[in-house]
Amino acid sequence: MPFTLEGVCAPFIPIINSSPRVQLLMVNKIVQIHDTVCRRKQLLPHRHLHPRRLIRRSRSLRARALAAISSSNATMAEESRRRSGSGGSGNGSDNEDNEKTPLLQNMVAGVPPVFSGLNKELDQLVEQPQLGSKTSFPLPRFAFARKDESGVRRPQAIAHRGYKAEFPENTMSAFRGAVDVGAEAIETDVHLSKDGVVVLSHDKDLKRCFGREENIIDCDYEFLSTLRTLQQPHEHLPRLADLLAYLAQPELEDIWLLLDIKLDNDADEVMQRIASTIGSVAPLPSRPWQERIVLGCWAAKYLPLCYRYLPGFSISHIGFSTLYASYFFAVSHVSFNMLQGTLMTPWGRAFIRKAQRDQRPVFAWTVNDDRHMRWDIRHGLDGVITDDPKRFLELRQAWNPGTKDGDGFGVKMWLQVAWIQILVLVFGTSFYRKYGLNVGKELVQVRDTK
Repeated sequence: MPFTLEGVCAPFIPIINSSPRVQLLMVNKIVQIHDTVCRRKQLLPHRHLHPRRLIRRSRSLRARALAAISSSNATMAEESRRRSGSGGSGNGSDNEDNEKTPLLQNMVAGVPPVFSGLNKELDQLVEQPQLGSKTSFPLPRFAFARKDESGVRRPQAIAHRGYKAEFPENTMSAFRGAVDVGAEAIETDVHLSKDGVVVLSHDKDLKRCFGREENIIDCDYEFLSTLRTLQQPHEHLPRLADLLAYLAQPELEDIWLLLDIKLDNDADEVMQRIASTIGSVAPLPSRPWQERIVLGCWAAKYLPLCYRYLPGFSISHIGFSTLYASYFFAVSHVSFNMLQGTLMTPWGRAFIRKAQRDQRPVFAWTVNDDRHMRWDIRHGLDGVITDDPKRFLELRQAWNPGTKDGDGFGVKMWLQVAWIQILVLVFGTSFYRKYGLNVGKELVQVRDTK
């Protein structure tokens, strides 16, 4: 697609309102992006233009940008009137439009910041996933911070892959060990085997934990069940069904589960398999699985699939970018499971306050440093995902709300936070370009039947 000023305007149109001041500010930014891209593509040799010609050209660009916005708004208004007019005709076209209405709508997610917008092609800019307030997921009340005997809210201890500090990760020993030391929740990762069995593994391959070169998706479960972990005690690779059967014991009814749905498998298939697995294990009569399981999703494209295959289950966005995560505020009751280093930045703290005002749980991963644990307690997070739930519970018990524990950090700690932000910037752009910014229409065009 050819590079044009009108094309640059397209992704920004949904966030420009009727205020002339806002339009002018946005148009100025659009022109800056346009000029910068032109210089990179050697389409605009500014150095050889006379200042007066630059001024005239700048005015012309602003006029063209405003005209493009006005034309697009007029087209959108005409389309809206056309749909409204056809709705009362009684010929069924309204039902057809409802069928095609995106489940996630109203807000364009991931409008690219300047640094990434300069490097994307126009078609990538325009094709954005859409989030909106039409979709409603249940509020995970069981996932909020809980009050202790004195009435002080304290974050829940969420065992990362079970009690990973003492047992092989994502094994039944690790899960039982986490429950034994008092963890209130278990976080685990899901993958699919070749024959469609939902297994619990962080990695897509078997090398780190089992010493094998194969990928999980290339092996059937009959083979996977014969493997044992390299770390003692040598454990087998469990299925999601095994963990659910363990949690279905009456004495464990208060333990809930946070699933990290990995992106390595086909999105539609993995959600179907998770749904069928949950449906195959009978829950406790007093606590259905909807009140004990949170579905963790990295990318927006998983939301309509959760809504389709597991209606009534709560959703948590897993991520490391508060900018991208902010677009999930458009969908009611989505909680947030964010990288610890991101939450400690000024914009991360603002994100926490926004989520708390909206009454959405916020969890931090992965928290193994004592100072980070105290920081999370002090700032009112709802859950701390840690390899060592026992250590966190000790710090939580000893923490005094009247002190400033968790506030003081040295230069080294803040340098670590800064380094994390650099990594987020470098890897986040590539990640969300692949998973978060390109949602196929077949995934979002799901009718809202609620």
